[in-house]
Amino acid sequence: MALAHTGPGLVPLAPLYDTVPTVLWPSLRATRAMTVNGKANLDDIGPADIAAEAARWPLDGTVARSAAIATAQALNEAVFSLGRPERLLEEVAGRCRAFLARAGGG
Repeated sequence: MALAHTGPGLVPLAPLYDTVPTVLWPSLRATRAMTVNGKANLDDIGPADIAAEAARWPLDGTVARSAAIATAQALNEAVFSLGRPERLLEEVAGRCRAFLARAGGG
């Protein structure tokens, strides 16, 4: 997920662009070119990392954390509203659940 800093106190979700579902190609690298709170592997990033990254911009980390959690929850629910998820949808839902599980300590 990406955030756009469009003005003072404004941090809407950025449109998805230049994204590829690389999880379906295990031979591709698992790390990203850009980091979130110093982490390049999406499986390691949690809500606390979103908050810390936002605070470095400087934005309200609490708001960013809440927005990230709400987005992951909505995405996870949307995946299953589609009926029988295919492999990519199952992967998206699994990653949302893992992200949300990391919200407990952050």
